Amino acid sequence: MPTDSASLGRFEEAASVEYSYFNPVVGRLGWEKVFKKVITGEDADASAVSGAEQSLRKALDYYENILETRDWLAGTVHARHSCHNPATIV
Repeated sequence: MPTDSASLGRFEEAASVEYSYFNPVVGRLGWEKVFKKVITGEDADASAVSGAEQSLRKALDYYENILETRDWLAGTVHARHSCHNPATIV
C-alpha cells in the first residue's frame, strides 16, 4: 500500500475507477451475456448489453489514459489492485 500522498492518490484514483465504473458494468455484461439465460431462461436484453458495452469502453479508455503515463494503474509500484479483478474472467 502506498505511503506518500501522491502515490496514495494514484492508488485511490485507480481503485475508484474500478469499483465505480469497471466492476458494475462488467457484472452487468456477465449477467446479461452469461448468467441470465442459465438462471432465468431469458435471452440477454440487447439494449442493456449495448449500453454496458459503451460504458465499458469509457472505463477502458480511462484506464488507457492512466497507463499512458504509468507502469501500473496504481502508480509506479505493482499493487494487488493492478492485477486482481475477478470480474474480468467473464
